[in-house]
Amino acid sequence: METAVSSALTVPGPKPRIADSNPVDGLRETLVGESRAMEDVRARVERCARFDLPVLVTGETGTGKELIARGLHSRGARASDPFVAVNCAAIAGTLFESELFGAQRGAYTGAHRDRSGLLAAAGRGTLFLDEIGELSLDAQSKLLRVLDDRSYRPVGDPCEHRTEARVIAATHRDLEREVESGRFRADLLYRLDVARIHAPALRERMMDLPELVDHFLVRAQPEFGVRKASRRALEALALHAWPGNVRELEHTVTRTLMWNDAFEIDAFDVRVPRDSQRERDGVRRARLCRDEAARVLRNNGGALGPAAEQLGVSIRTLQRRLRELGINARDFRVPAD
Repeated sequence: METAVSSALTVPGPKPRIADSNPVDGLRETLVGESRAMEDVRARVERCARFDLPVLVTGETGTGKELIARGLHSRGARASDPFVAVNCAAIAGTLFESELFGAQRGAYTGAHRDRSGLLAAAGRGTLFLDEIGELSLDAQSKLLRVLDDRSYRPVGDPCEHRTEARVIAATHRDLEREVESGRFRADLLYRLDVARIHAPALRERMMDLPELVDHFLVRAQPEFGVRKASRRALEALALHAWPGNVRELEHTVTRTLMWNDAFEIDAFDVRVPRDSQRERDGVRRARLCRDEAARVLRNNGGALGPAAEQLGVSIRTLQRRLRELGINARDFRVPAD
């Protein structure tokens, strides 16, 4: 059961953030996971980073869309320039123009000095518009003009300004459906959707869960020291649906470390009602995952190479997953005649 997602997540705040310009050493350190879908995400990032074109990143909340955007920036020619991220849902429609384009002194009440906008802050770098689906239709039309002719006009400024920033957008919404309902401009979608990268939900790539947990435990070492998770704890995590995706998993790991001093974590503080439908769905997925691994091994006579190829993972990853599931490949070998 695999499809991918990213790893460590940063929750977008109401104000833009300008990231460090140092490129990421490797996508595997930030986009964690060995599933076939995770490999596909990294391959798409590497491919799209070569071209100076808009990219639309899609996926549920908490799947790591900003990490993908940062990966695109750090692997491209603009890596030494600023990465400016803004949460569109946190900007009121009436303020979008001044936030994006800036404003001259006296342009509106309270404008006591000239103010640079996000496009100017991005310079020749990347402007990441998170939750682009939350923009009003009026704001969408203003953004469309920027994408079309690379020019904009700060509020109160009679002069046109040019921008060289690359735009990457992200959304958890189905923009095609939003277009059909009249809430999103079709022409803006066509302009943004030159290339698309999807960040799948955690429940679709549960085979990466142990690696993600290890990743968060290592990141937490400066605060909580060296810790590890027991096999029993990891199996329990696999029974949950993770509606908050990787962000929820990270918070679960951190919360557990806060209240647990043991070196080996035997149970994580997962806040899901035991009798919920999500819990039952998690049990069903775990059983299907175990059954799928057994089926593939049985079909390949217990041979790890062909089984790994059929599942789209490395032999090493398959061996680790079998250990987690308590499955021995030798049990499926066909005895010699």
